[in-house]
Amino acid sequence: MKAEKIVKLKIGDELFKYQPLKGIWLYIVLGVRDYGDSILYEIECQSCNDHEKCRILVAQNDNQKSFHYVSIVNDDEEHEQYYWHIQNEYYVSKNDCKRQAYKKEVEYKENRIKELEAQLKTVKDSLTELKLLIDGCV
Repeated sequence: MKAEKIVKLKIGDELFKYQPLKGIWLYIVLGVRDYGDSILYEIECQSCNDHEKCRILVAQNDNQKSFHYVSIVNDDEEHEQYYWHIQNEYYVSKNDCKRQAYKKEVEYKENRIKELEAQLKTVKDSLTELKLLIDGCV
């Protein structure tokens, strides 16, 4: 990663992640682990409310203003919450987070339209075949 592309976070900075069906979740940077050639950030989920707040390690995606899940720090066997945090990306702004969530939704709907159009074509072809069979019965 080029140095000018690295987003440097500091303790207290915020990250955002879209969680389907639950909305945008807020994370606060609690710690920075600088290993020279890589940096991991320990973040705490502010949206976890039915158990101890999850603490997660994230790393920056190459040349992007987003971060990805590396590991959960405070794994609790009684409240296995890691699955809420391992999907999707973490973003430095709420708008970047929304933009990516909307792009994924657009992609999903475009794919769904293609699937439905293919199903419609299959039904139309079947209908045409049935009409030909009816005409052959006369």
